[in-house]
Amino acid sequence: MGAPFSGSYITYSGELSMRKSRSFRTLWSIPRRVTLCLILLIGPAWLSGNLPALAQGGPGDLWQTFTVDDGILSNNILAVFPAGDGSIWFGTDAGASRYDGSWQSWTTEVGLPQGPVRAITQTTDGAVWFATESGGLARREANGECCRIWTTADGLPSNDVRALLSDGENSLWVGTAAGLVYLDNGRVVGVEGVAESLVWTIVRGSPDTLWVSAQGEGVWERDGAGIWRLLNGNEMVRGDVYALWPDREGRLWAGTQNGLVYYENGHWQRQPLLADDTGLRVFSILTDNEDGFWVGADQGCFYAPVGRLPDGEFTRFQARDNRLVNDHVRAMASDDGGVLWMGTIAGVSRYVGNIWYEIADPALRDQRVNTVLTDNAGRTWAGTEQNGLAMWNGTYWQHFTEQNGLPDNRVVTLFEDDQGRVWIGTGSSVGFWAENGGTWQFFSASSLAGVPVYSIAQDTNGSLWFATERGVSRWDEATGFTAVPELAGKRVNAIHRSRDGALWFGTDTAGLWRLSGGEWRTMDAPTGEPFNLIVANGITESPDGTLWVGMYDDGLWRYRDKVWWQADAFLASPLVLSVRYAGGSLWVGTRVGLDRYDDQTWQSYVGDVLPSSEVLSVAPGVGSVVWIGTKAGLVRYRPEKAAPWVRVETVNLIEPIDGVVKLVGDKLRALRLVGGDLATRPEHLIFLTQLDGADTMSQVHSSGQISYRDLQLSPGAHGLRVWARDAAFNYSSPVEIKLVAPRMVRLPGGGAVVAETFYIGLFLGVLALGGVTAAGRISWRARTRERRHEAEMATRQREALARHFNPYISGEPVRREEMFFGREALLRKILNALHQNSIMIHGERRMGKTTLLFQLAEALRQADDPEWVFIPVSVDLEGTAPEHFFHLLMEATWGVLRGYLTGAPLTLRFDTIPSAAYTDRDFTADLRVLLDALKDVVALRQVRVILLMDEMDVISTYDAIIQQQLRRIFMSSLAQNLGAVVAGIQISKAWDRVESPWFNLFNEIPLDPFTDEQARELLTEPVRGVYEWDLDAIEFVLAHTAGRPYRLQQYALEAVNHMLTSERLRITMADVQAADAVIERAQLTEPPWDCWLWPVS
Repeated sequence: MGAPFSGSYITYSGELSMRKSRSFRTLWSIPRRVTLCLILLIGPAWLSGNLPALAQGGPGDLWQTFTVDDGILSNNILAVFPAGDGSIWFGTDAGASRYDGSWQSWTTEVGLPQGPVRAITQTTDGAVWFATESGGLARREANGECCRIWTTADGLPSNDVRALLSDGENSLWVGTAAGLVYLDNGRVVGVEGVAESLVWTIVRGSPDTLWVSAQGEGVWERDGAGIWRLLNGNEMVRGDVYALWPDREGRLWAGTQNGLVYYENGHWQRQPLLADDTGLRVFSILTDNEDGFWVGADQGCFYAPVGRLPDGEFTRFQARDNRLVNDHVRAMASDDGGVLWMGTIAGVSRYVGNIWYEIADPALRDQRVNTVLTDNAGRTWAGTEQNGLAMWNGTYWQHFTEQNGLPDNRVVTLFEDDQGRVWIGTGSSVGFWAENGGTWQFFSASSLAGVPVYSIAQDTNGSLWFATERGVSRWDEATGFTAVPELAGKRVNAIHRSRDGALWFGTDTAGLWRLSGGEWRTMDAPTGEPFNLIVANGITESPDGTLWVGMYDDGLWRYRDKVWWQADAFLASPLVLSVRYAGGSLWVGTRVGLDRYDDQTWQSYVGDVLPSSEVLSVAPGVGSVVWIGTKAGLVRYRPEKAAPWVRVETVNLIEPIDGVVKLVGDKLRALRLVGGDLATRPEHLIFLTQLDGADTMSQVHSSGQISYRDLQLSPGAHGLRVWARDAAFNYSSPVEIKLVAPRMVRLPGGGAVVAETFYIGLFLGVLALGGVTAAGRISWRARTRERRHEAEMATRQREALARHFNPYISGEPVRREEMFFGREALLRKILNALHQNSIMIHGERRMGKTTLLFQLAEALRQADDPEWVFIPVSVDLEGTAPEHFFHLLMEATWGVLRGYLTGAPLTLRFDTIPSAAYTDRDFTADLRVLLDALKDVVALRQVRVILLMDEMDVISTYDAIIQQQLRRIFMSSLAQNLGAVVAGIQISKAWDRVESPWFNLFNEIPLDPFTDEQARELLTEPVRGVYEWDLDAIEFVLAHTAGRPYRLQQYALEAVNHMLTSERLRITMADVQAADAVIERAQLTEPPWDCWLWPVS
C-alpha cells in the first residue's frame, strides 16, 4: 500500500480534520443554542400543534427532511412515486418535482397542465403520468418530452384527475372527480355503472384484481373475469376512502375520514390507531420490504409489524419528536432499498429504519450486545450482558439462557471453529453448541486460566486459544486445556490469528504479544511504549495483511511491513471499543459512534441509526449485511446499493464542452464538481480525483470545490478522472475529461502569454513594420491614455486602501441600487405583473426577500406608466398579533397616502376605533374613502396601491377566519385599485375550509438561490477596477454559499476585511478561508436560522 496516509490521505486529512473540529465546536455550543431556540419556539408552539423538524439529516440519522429550501417545488406534498430509474417523484400543489440527488421540477412553464398534481405513475414504456386537479391527465415521455395532455375534450369525465394505476406499456386506469375510465393506448374508454363519483384511489391485488374507492359509494372490486361488485356498503367506507392496500393475508385495508378499517371474510372492521379515531383522516397505507405496515394520517404516521395485525399495537411517529417534518402525512412510498418517503404539508421526510434495522426482539432490545457471530450456516448469534444468547435462524430468534443450557446469562464472546462448532464464552465458563445433539457442552471453569473468557482463536494446527481474566488457555481434542505460562496472571482481552499463522494477544496492562514459530515477543509502539488497554474484539486484519489494533485510551493503530502507524485521525472518537474487518471495509466502534474505512476513504455514522453510540461488536452477515452490537441493542445494517452520480461543473471557471476543457493558461487553479445520490445529501458526498501525470493514486476530497493552487501543466492534453462516493460506500462510475493546456511563451519580467497568440502578434507586427512611422502617433496616444488609466486606477486603489473601502453589505437589506445584483429580471417580471395581479414570493430566510421588496418599492415610485400611478405601501408583519392585523395594514396605508392628499381632512374609522376592534370591514371602508380621494390627485390615470407585506409567514398562525377576511378584501371591487406583494419563508397552504384559500389569488414566485453567474457578478462587480478576485477564491465562496445572497455578501465582506489587513489589492484563497473561519465562529454564538421559523400548520 506504500507509506501511510500519503498522497490522497494528505488532502483528505486536512479537509476532514477541519470538518471534525467544527463538529466538536458545534457540540460544545449546543446548550446555549438549544436554550435560545426553546425560548424562541415556546410562543409559536402554543399557536401550532405541529412543530417542524429542524434537522435536515445526515449519514448517521434515521430521519432526513427535504423542503423548498433544498429544491423541491412546494412543501405541500400530495403524491410520492418511486420511478423505475431509482428516482423519486413528488406531486405538489405547484407542480411535480423529481429527486435523484438533485432536484428538477415541472410546472406549466414546461408543459405540465395547471393545478395540483394529485397522483403519479409510470407505464412500462418509461413514460411518467401526472394526475392534475384541474388540468386533466398528462404524460411525460421517457425521453423527457413534456407533455401530452388528455382533458374532457378527449373523453375524460372531468379535468379533475385524482388517481392513476399503470396497466401495461401505454395503458392505465384513471380516476377522476366524475368517475373511472380506462386509457387504452391513448384512447379513453368509459367504465359504466362503476365509481361514477370522485375516485380517490385505485390499487391492484392479484394481476387481475382491482379495487377502487369512490366518494359516497364505497369500495368497488373487479375480479379476474372483469366483473365489478361493491364490497359490503358499510357506513365505515361510504364517506371518503382516501387509501386502499391489500395485504398478503387477504385483507383489504382502507384509510377513511374516520380512521383505519379492513375488509375480511365479507365484513368491514375497524383497526384502532388512537383511543378515539373520530375525525382521524388516513391518507396513505403501505407495507415495506421488512413486512412493516405503515399508515399515514393527519395526526402522524403509524407503524406495526404485519405479523401482529390486526390485533397488534401501533407505534406513532410525530413531528414533536423531531422526526417527521409535519404530522399531516398525505402520501408515502418505499423505494427499492426499503427506504420510506413520506410527503406532508410541510415537506418530505425520509426514513431509513429498514437500512439500519434495530432488532426488536425483547431479549436484545435495550441490551448490551457484547459479541456477534454469523456462522457458516448463515445463522446469526448475539451474546448479551444479561439476557443470554439469541440466535437468528432466518425465520425467528431462538433464545438460550440459564433456563435451557447456559451456565449463566452473561455472554462475552463467540467463535466458530474449523469444524463448524460455535463456541461461547460466558461469565463463568466456556463451551460449544453440539449441532448433532442440539445441546450445549460446557467445561469446568477450573480447567481455564480464568473466567470470563474474552476472546477465542484457532491456530493453524486446530488448537483453540482462550483469552481470560487471568491468562490464556490452550485446548485440543487430545489433551484438553493447557495453561500458557507466558501470559499467566495477565488479563488478555483479544486474540487474533493473522494470515501468516501468527497469534496476536492484546492485554489490558501487559502490552501486545505475538506468537510465531514458537517464539514469543512483545510489540511496542514507535515511541517504545507498550500497547495497553487493547479492547475485546480489538484486533482484526485486512485482506492485504494489514493488522489493526484498537485501544481504549490510545485510539487505532495499523501494522504493515513491520511498521506501526497511528490511524485514528478520522475516527469520531479515539476511545475505541471494537474493530472488525467485514464486507470489504474496516469497522471501528467507538464511544460516540461507528466508523468505516475501505482503504481509500473514511465515513463516520454518529446519530440515531444506532440505539447507543457505544459500539461493542461488529460482524459480517449474509450477503452485504453487517451486524452491529451496541450498549443498548443490536442493529442489522443492509446498505443500499444505488450509486451516486458526478459531473465536472467547471475547471478554472470554464465549463467542459464534449468532455474537453481548453485552458487559457498552463495553470490548474480550481476544479468544481457536482454530485448527487438518492440516499446521501450532496453536502455529505465524498469526491475523488486523479490527474494524469500528477497523481499516482486517487485524491480524496470532502467537498466538490477543489483547489489546485496554480498547479503547472505541461503543454498538451491531460486526463482527469473524478468519482463520487456516498455514505454507503457506493462509488459512481468514473467521469473523465480532457484538460488541454496551451504552450506558453515566457516574457521578460516573469510574465507569460499563450504561444499561438504571441506568434500571431509577432507575425502581424512584422507585417505592419512598414507602417510603424505612420502609426507611431496613434500608438503614442493610445499608450498615453493607457498610462493615464493605470494612474487613475492606482490612485483609486491607494484611496481604497487608505479608507478601507469595502462595498459589501451584511446583516441588512441592500438599499443601494448599484449593489442590487441577480434579481433584475425578476424585478421586471413582478413590475409587469402588478398591473392586474398580486404576487406571493417565498424563499428561505436571508434569500433577499426584504431587499427585493425595498427595490420594488423604489421601482414602483419611479415607474412612468401612461395608465397607472403605483403607490407602494411597505408593511412588516413580524410579531403582529392577529387582532391588530387590519389596523396595522391601515396604519401603514394611511401613513403613505396622506402625503398624496392635501385637500380637506378625511373621516376614517381608523381614527376612532381601537386597534384590537378594527376589522376587515373597517379597513375596506377606510380604503374606499382613500381611493376615492386619490382620483382627483392622479387626474386622467388610475391609481393602484400595492401592499408590500414582509414576514407574511405570521398569517399561517392566524385563525382561518382572518385569512378568509383577507381573501374577501382582494375579491371585492377594490381589487382593481389594490394589489399586494407578500413575502415569507414558508407560507402555509394547509386549508380545511370549503372556500378557496386566500393564497390562490396570488401568483406564486419562488425566490431561488443565485446561479453561479449571478453569484460571480455579485462578488466581482462591486470592486471592479479596485480589487481583483483569484479564481480559486471565487470558487471557494461559490461552493460554501450555495447561491445564498446573504452568505455571498458575508463571505465577500469578511474576505475583503482580511485582505485589507495585509494591505493587498487581490482577494486570495487565504482571505476567503479566513472569512470562513469568522463566519463559523459567528454561527456558534447566534441561534441557528431554523430557530426563527414559524411552525407550519
